[in-house]
Amino acid sequence: MEIRLFEFDLLALSTLHLSEFSAPSLRGGLGSILRELTCVTRLSDCTDCPVRKECPFTSLFNSQVDEDAHFHKGAQVPRPFVLSAPIGGRLSHGEHFKFRLTMVGEAVEYLPYMVLAYRQLGMQGLGKGRGKYKLVSVSSLDPIGGHLPKRIFDHDEDVLYPSRCYEVSFDSVCDWAARTNAPHRLEVHLATPAHLVSGGSRLREAPQFEQLMRAVLRRYSDLCALYSTGRPNLNYSELLEEARHVTLESYQLREMSARGFSSRRQQPTPRDGISGTLTYSGNLKPFLPHLMLGQWLHIGKQATFGMGRYDLQIVA
Repeated sequence: MEIRLFEFDLLALSTLHLSEFSAPSLRGGLGSILRELTCVTRLSDCTDCPVRKECPFTSLFNSQVDEDAHFHKGAQVPRPFVLSAPIGGRLSHGEHFKFRLTMVGEAVEYLPYMVLAYRQLGMQGLGKGRGKYKLVSVSSLDPIGGHLPKRIFDHDEDVLYPSRCYEVSFDSVCDWAARTNAPHRLEVHLATPAHLVSGGSRLREAPQFEQLMRAVLRRYSDLCALYSTGRPNLNYSELLEEARHVTLESYQLREMSARGFSSRRQQPTPRDGISGTLTYSGNLKPFLPHLMLGQWLHIGKQATFGMGRYDLQIVA
């Protein structure tokens, strides 16, 4: 499975009020704009639309699960993109605000629609009070190769160059891991609340390494099943058995609770989870590729909204 990372640079044209975890603000309104931009049948319900499988909106927001994907009944269907943004707040006129977008697998072909939708969202307004912004630029990021960002869209030029994008594959991450000295200690910084589930209940304590890897592998496997060539050929039981030998050395965590609002459901949406720092020690080499990818795919529920974002730091 391949992923591509992009950075969007926004310029506030009026006062912007973003939620504490600002990715949900960036997600709100995006779906309705994409539907307006791409719907050709104007049906009120996408379920029976004859072109739903080729539609950018349904591909990005209403993904359907085939039987071959082997999803559990009632399981949350992951979307093929992830929003990652800094802590929100108030932005004054003239201030810049940057956020990142990860696009997964085949969904990258819909990047032009995402760029167009975010430009349109800026004209309609964002967050509380519907503050206006201008989409200044979009850059492609190379998270493992060390290359400088490539600007693929500029407001002044008003042209998108999707062919210039860097791409990250599982193989390229494996190559990076092979060149990296095997770490014995690793810090995982949960930057936004991670809503993890263990044994059918939300995890409120520091996750053991096996529990963390279950979340990472589940997320990666589900995205591969829906947006790539199928579930990866991994020996999950062997990996998880090895993960049981990695020790949770220390942690500093807190429970966090945030509230969003679903415009589609017209009701409040809770966004709860744990955040903080976890330190693990042991043989971490086999897990580096998946942990690396997990930084950009996030873990747990509502990952598309920016929840479950973490950063890795190898401890000398």
